[in-house]
Amino acid sequence: MKIFYISLFVILLGYTTELQSQERETSSSGILLSKKSSAGITYSFGSADLFADSDIIGGPTYIGRGFNRIGLWLVRDLGSNTDIHFTASYTDNRFTINPAPIGTPVASRPGNVKFYGVSVYVRYHFFKYLFAGTGPILGISSGERDISGIGAGAVLGGEYTFNNGIVISFGPNVSVQGLLPVKSYKLINSGVSFSIGYKL
Repeated sequence: MKIFYISLFVILLGYTTELQSQERETSSSGILLSKKSSAGITYSFGSADLFADSDIIGGPTYIGRGFNRIGLWLVRDLGSNTDIHFTASYTDNRFTINPAPIGTPVASRPGNVKFYGVSVYVRYHFFKYLFAGTGPILGISSGERDISGIGAGAVLGGEYTFNNGIVISFGPNVSVQGLLPVKSYKLINSGVSFSIGYKL
């Protein structure tokens, strides 16, 4: 969670700096903003927490060792400072697994949960360079625990479009998987995302 709060601070600091130098509303930027779609790649990293809905007698404990996520995204403008953001991604969540005590010492071991998902976020842009978004995540998992099905996530970030059409963004994000009632475990990822793309 430290990464999440540090990133949030950096974004707010960047915004206050930009407020002091508000000068650009050129015709070229107007042309870029008139384009309705953009696409690109994204990379995220941060913490991974896997836990049971309730205490499971004889169950192991999972100590998160972080996650890495890579994905492809597509954005379509909706107007009125809003857009819809689609992402198809692969996430590798790493853990140290401590088996339940059974009377004799048992060594811990590494493990992981891999998640293949599609997210659909609605984002609202404000203060020229900032945005906030949230939406559902659908996907399947493999590895130590089954967290397939429905999840949800949220993001807060900053985005800038260059005159040549390149789009970059950065910001903290959080997501939770395993929201279906039949799932015994839930996975929470909190971290930072970096994205680069191009206006289509």
